[in-house]
Amino acid sequence: MGVVWEAEQQNPKRRVALKMMRSGRYASERMRRLFQREGEALGRLKHPAIATIYEAGETDDGQPFLAMELVSGKKLDTWIEELAKSPAMRKDE
Repeated sequence: MGVVWEAEQQNPKRRVALKMMRSGRYASERMRRLFQREGEALGRLKHPAIATIYEAGETDDGQPFLAMELVSGKKLDTWIEELAKSPAMRKDE
């Protein structure tokens, strides 16, 4: 549903993860509502394994976005591949 980039928030000045909708300003109203609902739901959650939402909104040209806590680490697909190869996850042994 979205693409995430590392970005710099201007106020306060900090590195953030910036999630923007793939279809951008051309997204259907339904997709916009789902994206907005995601931001609202994440904004209410408080857990060490969930990134904090700092800001949600639209750019001047109508592009919906979520600015959230930047978490360093491996890409999800890399982590999953490594986990699948670990002896603890192999059922054939």
